[in-house]
Amino acid sequence: MLRWQALYTNAATPIHALEPVMPVAHDAQGDSKWQAQLKELEAMGFTNRELNVEVLERYQGRLLRVVNYLSEMAADPAPTAMEAE
Repeated sequence: MLRWQALYTNAATPIHALEPVMPVAHDAQGDSKWQAQLKELEAMGFTNRELNVEVLERYQGRLLRVVNYLSEMAADPAPTAMEAE
């Protein structure tokens, strides 16, 4: 019973909080590694290839997580210098 309660009492955390956020070095190999996913992302309107490769590396090619992350970024732009103060 305690095990079941533990499973259902934890609050859900945002997807990007589940994995470490670290810069990932990538090269031409990264582009070819994710070629199919990059084509799908481009068809969805995510055209920043460098960012797409970085996020694909971070989420190990899990396209749903990548799309969720990129969508959240687009919906919640970074604060400007004035807003940060």
